[in-house]
Amino acid sequence: MKKMNKAASDGTNKGGRPVGLEPRNRSIHCRFTEKEHQLIEHMERVFSLSKANLIRTRVLENAEPLILDGLEFAKELRAIGTELGRAGNNINQLAKHANTLEKSGLLNESVVTRFNVLIESYNVVQTELIKTLRKVTRDSAKKYKI
Repeated sequence: MKKMNKAASDGTNKGGRPVGLEPRNRSIHCRFTEKEHQLIEHMERVFSLSKANLIRTRVLENAEPLILDGLEFAKELRAIGTELGRAGNNINQLAKHANTLEKSGLLNESVVTRFNVLIESYNVVQTELIKTLRKVTRDSAKKYKI
C-alpha cells in the first residue's frame, strides 16, 4: 500500500502542480513573422525551454544585454574616440617637449620615467577598449547574422 503524505491525506493537496508564491495570471499577446516564429521554435529546441520560459528568460533575466540604444551607443563611442584622440595629441606634445628638453640637456630622468608609465597606461586602456569593441562587433555580427 502506498504511503500518503500528510497534506494529501487531509484533503488539502490533491497532488499536481504546486501553487507558486506568485502565480502567473497575466499575459501579453504578441504577433511574430514566420521567420521570427521559426527562430523562437529553434531556440526552444536548442535551449530545451518552453516558449514562455524562453521569452521570460530572454526578456526579464537578460534585459540589460538585449536592450541597446544604438544612437546612445554611437554617441558614447564617438565621445570615447574623441577622448582617445585628445590623449594621443597630449602624448605627442609631451614627447616633443621631452625631446626638446633632451636636446638642450635639461631632461630629468624622473620625467622620462613618469612619461613612460603614463604611455604604458594609455596603451593598456586603448588595447582593452579595442578588444572590447571588437568583441561587441563580433557578437553583434553573430547575433544578427551580419
